[in-house]
Amino acid sequence: MIRKLTVSDIEPKISIKDIENAEKVDVQKRANEALQIGLSIENRAYNIYISSPEYWKFDEMIVKIVQEFAKNRKAPNDWFYVHNFRNPSNPIALNLESEKGDEFISDIEKLIKNIKATLKQLIESEELNRIREEIVSEYNRKKESLLNELNKKANELGFIIQPIQPNVFNIIPIIAGEPISPQKFSSLSEEMREYINSKKSKLEEFISQTIREIHKLDREMREKIETIEKEGVKNSIKNYFLELQEKYSYNEKVYEFIKEMENDILNNYQLFLFPENQLPPGPLNPLRKYVVNRIVDNKELKGAPVIYEKNPTYYNLIGRIEKEVVMGALVSDVQNITAGSLHLANGGYIIVNIYDLLKEPYAYEALKRVIKHGEIVIEDIGERFSLFSTKNLKPQPIPFNGKIIIIGDNFLYYLLQIYDPDFREIFRIYVDFETEANYKDSIYFILEEINNIRVSNNLSDISKLAIVEIIKYMMRNIEDKEKIPLNTKLLMEIMMEANYIASIKKKEIIDVEEVKQAIKNREYRYSRIEEKLRELIKRGILVFDFHGEKVGVVNGLSVITLPEYSFGIPSRITASVGLGKAGIIDIEKETGLGGKIHTKAVLIIGGYILEKYGRETPISLQARLTFEQNYSGVEGDSASCAELLAILSAISEIPIKQNIAVTGSLNQKGEVQPVGGIPEKIEGFYYSLKIMGLLENNEVGVIIPYRNLKNVILNEEVMKAIKEEKFHIWTVDNFDDVIEIATGTKPQEFHNKTIEKLKDFSKRLKNNE
Repeated sequence: MIRKLTVSDIEPKISIKDIENAEKVDVQKRANEALQIGLSIENRAYNIYISSPEYWKFDEMIVKIVQEFAKNRKAPNDWFYVHNFRNPSNPIALNLESEKGDEFISDIEKLIKNIKATLKQLIESEELNRIREEIVSEYNRKKESLLNELNKKANELGFIIQPIQPNVFNIIPIIAGEPISPQKFSSLSEEMREYINSKKSKLEEFISQTIREIHKLDREMREKIETIEKEGVKNSIKNYFLELQEKYSYNEKVYEFIKEMENDILNNYQLFLFPENQLPPGPLNPLRKYVVNRIVDNKELKGAPVIYEKNPTYYNLIGRIEKEVVMGALVSDVQNITAGSLHLANGGYIIVNIYDLLKEPYAYEALKRVIKHGEIVIEDIGERFSLFSTKNLKPQPIPFNGKIIIIGDNFLYYLLQIYDPDFREIFRIYVDFETEANYKDSIYFILEEINNIRVSNNLSDISKLAIVEIIKYMMRNIEDKEKIPLNTKLLMEIMMEANYIASIKKKEIIDVEEVKQAIKNREYRYSRIEEKLRELIKRGILVFDFHGEKVGVVNGLSVITLPEYSFGIPSRITASVGLGKAGIIDIEKETGLGGKIHTKAVLIIGGYILEKYGRETPISLQARLTFEQNYSGVEGDSASCAELLAILSAISEIPIKQNIAVTGSLNQKGEVQPVGGIPEKIEGFYYSLKIMGLLENNEVGVIIPYRNLKNVILNEEVMKAIKEEKFHIWTVDNFDDVIEIATGTKPQEFHNKTIEKLKDFSKRLKNNE
C-alpha cells in the first residue's frame, strides 16, 4: 500500500496540554525494584552492578537514591589504629561507637597529659629524693668498705693503688716503705722483678673481683632505685588506668590496649621525664606510640555512609601507610596509616564507575579480595615487586561489612560475566536502567530533570512551548515519535546553550526560538564533514544523477554515524546483467568491502528473484551489483530494496527515476521491512537535491518502509518543503509499491517484462552452449 505523507502524518503529537497534564510515572520501575532488593539484602555476595549508558549523568541520581535508603540505617562505628606494644610492626585495629570516638581520643590525651605531670611531680618529690639519697649513701658505704679492703690487701702485698678514673687503678710497688718509679723498678734484679710481678698479679685479680662487686652494687643500687621509682609510678598512675579500664571494659580490644599501655609506661616511664624539645621528631618520637589514630570518624553521619569514589585507585580504595623523611630515612608508625574509601564506606555503601576502576592497576582485584574475604588489608603494593624486603608496618585487617555498587554498561557487564568467574559470585544483583520510555510516561521525568538542571545551574525559567520543542528534538534523537530518551546529558546541553542565547538577547525566559537556535548551533558544530561531502556532490566529484531516468541505476540512502552526530548521504547503486549462470555477484563482498549482514541481504535478494521468477523458467543470469565510489565498506540490509530494484531494472530495461531515493530492507517474500536512520536519510537526500537546485521538481522525494512511519521526525526546513509539496515521502509495505513509485510502471507489467527478459536470457544462453 502506497501512502504519501503529509505534515500531519509526520509531526509528533505532543502539545502544551501534555506538559500541563503530565502525571508522575516510575519510568525506572524494574531498575528501582532491583536496586532496593540489592540494597536490602545483607549478604557479602549481593553487591550491585548498575547498567547505564555513559552519556546519561546517572551517577548523581544513584548517589541520591542510595543516600535516601541509607538514612534509615544505623551509623557504623569509628575505626582506630593503635600501637601494638607486643608486636610494634602489627598495629591494632579498634572500633568504638561513633558517639564515643571523640571521648576516647580525649581520654587517651588526658591520660598522657596527667601521667606526664604526675611523673614529673613524683620524680622531683622530696620524699623520693630522700629515699634515693639513702639508697645511694648505703651503697656508697658498701663500695667504700670494698675499696678499703682493697687498699688493705694492696698494702699487705707491698703495693699502693691510686684511682685514675672510676674503677681504674694505678698499681705502685713499695720497697723499704717507699714507692718506686718505673725507672727504678727496671733497675732491679730479674729475680726481684719477678717476685714483685707475681704479687702484682694476685693484687690485679683481687682488684678485678672488687670492681665486679662494685659493678654489682651499682646495678643493685639502680635496680633498687628503679623498683622504688616504678612502685611509686605504679601507685601514682594506676587510678588513671583503672578508671579507663572500667569505662571501656565492655570493649575487649580497647580494654586490652589500655592494659598494655599501662605495662609499657611502667617499663618506660623515664621517657616522660624528657623535655619535649629533647625528643626526636616524627615517628622516632617514643611518645607517639601512645597516641591513637582515628582513621574513620562517623560522628556527623545521619545513617549509613554513602561514598562515591570518583578516583578508585588502589590506595584510594584500600588506604595507605605514608612515610616521613627523618634524618634522610623513610620511617612510619601507626600515625601514618590513612583510611581508604572502603574504610569510610564500611557499614554503608560505596559507588564506583567500572571504567574508572578497571583503568587503575590492581584496584579491581583488591576490591574483589575485600568482598570475598570480608576484610580490608592495608599493604604497600610496591612490596610485591621489590627486589629487597624491607620492614614495614602490617596493620591488622579491618572487617568489611559494606555494599559495593558498580556503575557501568551492558557490554562490560556481560564481558565480566563471561571472563571473570569471581564477578558472577560477588555481584548478584543486576540493575538495568531504561534509556528510553513511552513519551507520555516520560514527560514528568523530563520536567523534573529540566527543573533540576535549571536550579542547579541557576538558569532562567523556560516556557512550555520551549519544553515541547526540546522533547521533539529528543524524540528525533532516538528516531521515535512514541518514546523519549532519558538522556539528561543531551537535555543539559540544550538547556545550557539555550539559556546562554537568552542571556545574549537579554531575555528573562528561555523560549522556543532559543531552543531551536541551540539545536541548530549544536548540529552546525558537528556538520563540517557533512558539508564537505555535499560540496563534493555539487562539484560532481561524487557522481549522482538526480533528474531523468536510468536503467540499472538507483539512488539509495546511507547514514554516516559519528560519536555525537549522524547525517544521511545518497548512495549510487548500479547493477549490470548479462548471460551466465553465476547469479548475483556482490562486488562489495568480492573486494572485501561488504559486511556479513549486507552479504545476507544480497542472498535474500536472490531468494526473492528465485521465488518470483524461477517457478516456471530456470533462471540463467549473471548480475553484478555495487555501490559506486564506495571505498570504506558497506554493512547492513537497508539498501536491499534499492539493490533489487537496480537488478530488476537492468534485467527488464525499465528505467528508474533518479529524483527519487529508496531505502528499506526486504525479505524473500517481497515485504518491505523497517530500517534505521530514517530522519538522517530523508534529510540527507533533501539537502543533496537542494545543493543541486532541484527542489522545484514536484516529483522529488524518498521511498521508506511503512513500518518506519513512527521514526519520521524531520527538521523545520524539510517539513516546510513537504508542506509546500516541493519534497515528498512515500511509505510502502511491499516491493511492488517500490516498483510503481520508482519506475512509474504497474508492478504486473514490470514483472511480465522481467520474466520475458529472463526467458530470453535462458534461451540465448542455451543456444550459445
